[in-house]
Amino acid sequence: DEFVKLNFPDTTTAIEIVTHKTSFEVYEKYLPTFNSATIETMLFRIPDLSEHFVFFNDDFFLLRDIDPEEWYKDGKSVAVGWWKSLILGDFLSFVKPRKNGKRPLGFKDRMRRTAHFLNYRFRDFHIQHAPHPLKNSVFEKFYKANPQVLESNVQYRFRERAQIHPQTLFYLLGLKSGQCVMKPEKVFYMKPVNRGESYVDNKIAFFDKNHPSGVCIGSLDLATPQDREKIRKWLQEVIDVRFPQSVPLTDLR
Repeated sequence: DEFVKLNFPDTTTAIEIVTHKTSFEVYEKYLPTFNSATIETMLFRIPDLSEHFVFFNDDFFLLRDIDPEEWYKDGKSVAVGWWKSLILGDFLSFVKPRKNGKRPLGFKDRMRRTAHFLNYRFRDFHIQHAPHPLKNSVFEKFYKANPQVLESNVQYRFRERAQIHPQTLFYLLGLKSGQCVMKPEKVFYMKPVNRGESYVDNKIAFFDKNHPSGVCIGSLDLATPQDREKIRKWLQEVIDVRFPQSVPLTDLR
């Protein structure tokens, strides 16, 4: 990878690309899939995956070194999020304006669906687009006991309201069993789409003042070329990296 060679010329750690065919072994009939919930459900089936592994979305950037206890404290996964009213969330989703006659299906809907699936009645655990420190054994144990749930969740090639959310499933199981510890804090976030001219400048100033461990930058590919360039230069300064000249700004996500 050109980026790795440019920034980490002495690294001996190889990057391994695992295809869906590998993680979907025995379930190949559900491929190809374009559904993030389906794909993430199968992450624990990656061969030789560590017991403790951290899941990232592709729009999250680490801005400094991470202390292991930020993700695993006393052997427990740190769940960044907080409890929310399940009843209120269901009501707000029900009254949300339809698009093309259909109820919008988003991240929060899958979190609530997972809480309902596990028989929560009054609250659900709200997580964010952040690194998720997970444990392989929690998934293995749950799906070994509930193989029908695994197959039910991976059968959909596109987003489906009936699906449960893998990371929410892990945290709800972990918080109940004592394998997770809750850390109620918000993730630093920006989405530079259809914003004012000063939006990115103000966000960068806020991040520089508060020194977060990381930042989620959503829909960067839809930002203006000027805002993409500002963010690129800021990232270069903060994390001291260089981007290959062959990588266009639209590919920085």
